Amino acid sequence: MSDSPLSHLTAFIAHADHDELAQIQAAVKERRHALSADLRSDTPVHLQGLRPQYLNGLTGQLQSIAGTRGAVLLDEASTARLRLYGARRFHIPTSTTRYTLTGVPLTCCATRP
Repeated sequence: MSDSPLSHLTAFIAHADHDELAQIQAAVKERRHALSADLRSDTPVHLQGLRPQYLNGLTGQLQSIAGTRGAVLLDEASTARLRLYGARRFHIPTSTTRYTLTGVPLTCCATRP
């Protein structure tokens, strides 16, 4: 097994009790909020931790922020993927090359290079 901090954390989690897992979850939540506080308009992002699952992995650019949520202008590939997998919920005309997904929790927007 690797000697990285992540491997140590994974090993710890494998044997953690309920109280320790609750502490880890709280730390993760706090860190996600800290990361989302650094987000600005025009930041390139990829989406994670969302339901429905087909939204995860979509990429685009954060367009605006309203409180704890944002609007993400999806790139062309993500717009095409959303058109295909999200057809029941999102009605995206075939002529639309970039779609703005609104109401995305900032904690689900991870920055990308």
